[in-house]
Amino acid sequence: MYSGSRYLFNRSGGELENGFLTLSRENSSISYRSRGRQRTFDPTEYIITQAGDYEGSLDNWKSASFNYWNQNAAFLQNEEDIIAYCSESFIRGSYPAAVAAISRDFINSSMQSHRSSPFIGGMANAYRMFVAGENEKSTQISRLAADKSLDIFKEEHILDYLFTRSNSSLANEIIDIIKNIKPESIIIDHCPGILEVVSDIRRWRPSAENPAEHLIEQMVSLVSENLVRDTENNHVFVLNFEGMNLDFSLRMGKAIIPWAESAQNAEWEAIGKSLVISALESSGDGAGKLYNTLRTTDYYPRAAWLTDNNQWAWTVSSLVRASAIDGDLNIAFTFPVNMTHYVIIRGIRPFLRLQLYGTDWRSEPQFERSDSSGWIYYPQDQILILKLRHRTAIENVRIIYREPPPPPPVQTEETGEPEA
Repeated sequence: MYSGSRYLFNRSGGELENGFLTLSRENSSISYRSRGRQRTFDPTEYIITQAGDYEGSLDNWKSASFNYWNQNAAFLQNEEDIIAYCSESFIRGSYPAAVAAISRDFINSSMQSHRSSPFIGGMANAYRMFVAGENEKSTQISRLAADKSLDIFKEEHILDYLFTRSNSSLANEIIDIIKNIKPESIIIDHCPGILEVVSDIRRWRPSAENPAEHLIEQMVSLVSENLVRDTENNHVFVLNFEGMNLDFSLRMGKAIIPWAESAQNAEWEAIGKSLVISALESSGDGAGKLYNTLRTTDYYPRAAWLTDNNQWAWTVSSLVRASAIDGDLNIAFTFPVNMTHYVIIRGIRPFLRLQLYGTDWRSEPQFERSDSSGWIYYPQDQILILKLRHRTAIENVRIIYREPPPPPPVQTEETGEPEA
């Protein structure tokens, strides 16, 4: 309290002990803002009418956004818009036309990364961006975990990221960090990531306890304190320390919905839906980025777990399954017939041969120029890149690590001796 006003401190790294905010050479500054006048929280004030028809509101927004992307497809240069356009085109049955409409000037340009490559190719540039991006993020996550920094929860779905890459040891470290968090030490910026941990645990370890259970009450309090209502446009948002941020508000709403559903809390579920719809309807030119945060289609660029041996794929296939067959690795990809997609697979150790459509398939460095399937392998990174043109809905990629033993010699009837 100061001069009759209340202030909320963002203690990123410092600890408030015995009424003192401790500063150090490493943490030599603080940020603060007025909490404003406190009043009783009424959840119904932050539930908008559109939340009553949540799916209908989402469909209306996606239709309007798709129409814009479709009308301007040849001019799209923002990767977020291109990913959103290609993803949504699956639902509307226009995927081949959408891919064909993307400007060739975008592919392999500085504006493209590996994120859009499963749709449109450009795998030479995608390979470099993929390796650099993965290394950078891995280093960042490891550093935050070593420092036990709560800023690790600013990363989206951090446990899903680690479990997909078979990094269970680091995932367990983060779970331990959550278990030891004091409720008063979290800030609003951490809340979406912690709620995502709840969803990730439910997906990957369904029988495990929720490690964030002791933080729920504090997170609900923080969100309720930072909700704002735009009565003029009938929207509701949640503020973080940057103020109004549509990406953050959407992410928060998306994280609240599954938690509230599992807790059978209809009011907070409606607040989560209100946040999502409000962010989308306010998106303007940022529709592509928010669509990619929402991710409502199965055909979306993502990391897909393959095995516990650090093998995973960057893909838009709706379903990917890996299995061991006689010491070889078989990976099955699901995708519409007569359509093409690209895949980056990490963790593939050097092999002897690769089969597509049940036959041996040679590597071809210029495979993207062909109208057929193709592949290339980078042994230094154990990365396999595929172009798959689907003859059937499910195509199998067989990676052969050992040759079968030769057949036994055939014996002649007269002598019983093996034939020469």
